[in-house]
Amino acid sequence: MTIVADTRSQMRGQLFFLAVALVLGAIMYFTSDRESPGTDTDVALLDAIESHATHAWVETDATVVKILADDQEGDRHQRFLVDVEGKSLLVAHNIDIAARAPVIPGETIRLRGQYEWNEEGGVLHWTHRALRQTGPDGWLRVRGVTYW
Repeated sequence: MTIVADTRSQMRGQLFFLAVALVLGAIMYFTSDRESPGTDTDVALLDAIESHATHAWVETDATVVKILADDQEGDRHQRFLVDVEGKSLLVAHNIDIAARAPVIPGETIRLRGQYEWNEEGGVLHWTHRALRQTGPDGWLRVRGVTYW
């Protein structure tokens, strides 16, 4: 009889623990802000756009909108347009320093680089390793592969 009582007591304890975990999970799920921008860095980029910032290092998710022709003048740059929270930006990725990133319109990528404001919305560049340790590294992350 004692073994049965001990087993029932253990089961009650386990069920209580499970119930508490489910309630806490539900509270966290229903009180979280699921409509906010993806990351704090998205907010930093949006702030840089609004304040017409230059030389602002940002990291963000972006949706590829359109592939443009490469810039062949000086250092060669892979160019494409991205959308971040409804803002259109040009990405200029130096392919003389970094590997070309196989971006496809419609896909979401992650990138780190320097934002420069302009009348068209802005440019994200320096998406490659820092040369001679002159600043932080930038990169493009496409389907889990980092290009820098």
